[in-house]
Amino acid sequence: MLYLLRSLSMFNRKIATACLLVASLATSFGIQRALEARQASPSSASTSPLDDRVVDVDVEGSEEGRHALESAAARTREFQRNALEGQAQIAAPLLLAVTPVTRAQPERHDKATVVAVERNVVEMLAAQGLYNAEATREKQFDAFLTSPKKLAVLEDALKDETFARSSFGKFQAEARYFASQALQKAARAGDDEPLLRAVNAIGREAHAGLSEGRKQDLEELLLGWARSKSPEFFENPSSDLPATLGFDQTLPADVRSIYKDSVYMALYRKIGMDRAQQTVDRLFVT
Repeated sequence: MLYLLRSLSMFNRKIATACLLVASLATSFGIQRALEARQASPSSASTSPLDDRVVDVDVEGSEEGRHALESAAARTREFQRNALEGQAQIAAPLLLAVTPVTRAQPERHDKATVVAVERNVVEMLAAQGLYNAEATREKQFDAFLTSPKKLAVLEDALKDETFARSSFGKFQAEARYFASQALQKAARAGDDEPLLRAVNAIGREAHAGLSEGRKQDLEELLLGWARSKSPEFFENPSSDLPATLGFDQTLPADVRSIYKDSVYMALYRKIGMDRAQQTVDRLFVT
């Protein structure tokens, strides 16, 4: 009987472990889908992880430059492979050792903060598919939310695609995704100003047209903002709320639809489809 009980206990532990792995893989799949949409943006296309960012080597004109790029790419592939095998803690330094010295850093934030944010992003990526992925992400999000400097870097990564590319290079899409998640968490904690500034910046871009990746940035930010508010918040909204969100009638029709659809999706489960639609129609008059 004792042997049977021990066997059942071991079986239950295996089942629990399997469930955790399935949940982690499902989350990783959702993240991957979001990242693919951002990486599909023409403006984020790149022929090499380090193009436009190598400062110490003449890449086009020297064998040494080509060797440096090939070596960096090989080390990146090794890192990704080891991460999936649960060895990210060993491989991560290989990638991070290359990044700071080969990329020109922007001047609007100090170099140490940008590199620290990139390290946080890479650690979250390395945890994808692992049983502790969620705990790892939450730890990194806590690091973002408790550091105004890091949060400012993430805000700028969403406000300015050029800044995201120059700061995070190959990982600019991942940085924007995790930046969106961090700003949404900040909004749920009561500070929605960084998120609103990012939404307004993307809204200003919309007049010249948005890539699919930028549209997804806008949609996720608006959805997260609306979910951070109670239904009562939308009962009698202030007349300047649309302007606060960067919404106006001059926006392209598809962008106006993103505003409406995002708020609707956040509300309909709470107050029903009819009331949600009425709220959206009242808020975003067209």
